[in-house]
Amino acid sequence: MPPSSPLNRALLAAMLICPAGGSVASDEPRAECPVEGDLIHWVADYFMASIGTDDEIAASDCIGRERRRVFDGECAAKLHYKRAMCSSP
Repeated sequence: MPPSSPLNRALLAAMLICPAGGSVASDEPRAECPVEGDLIHWVADYFMASIGTDDEIAASDCIGRERRRVFDGECAAKLHYKRAMCSSP
């Protein structure tokens, strides 16, 4: 997916406006997530693989629906999509 695509810009804007997880100020350093990369890329890659395309427009309805799911933070969401993608046949 090109970083400047309209879908990427729209999803990035939605993520910035309505983050999935809340954050609390703390002196504790944040634990590193074992899953690298941006959440939106995991979501998009999962659905494009699920429907067998590299066309983000074809997957945009699925991506949009899935972006409304609530996870216990961004790392938990990335773990979910990685596990789902890696366990798919």
